[in-house]
Amino acid sequence: MSDRPDTEYVRIAGAGHLVHDDKPDEYRVEVERFLKSLDRPESKNS
Repeated sequence: MSDRPDTEYVRIAGAGHLVHDDKPDEYRVEVERFLKSLDRPESKNS
């Protein structure tokens, strides 16, 4: 991953190719962590 400095590899132990099926709770934790890390401006429609 050194050629992509703004990326992060996450390995979920015991999961195969379909991580969201094999380990749904662990997958969700990582997806939510990623989404929270995004710098998103507040919606102007609220």
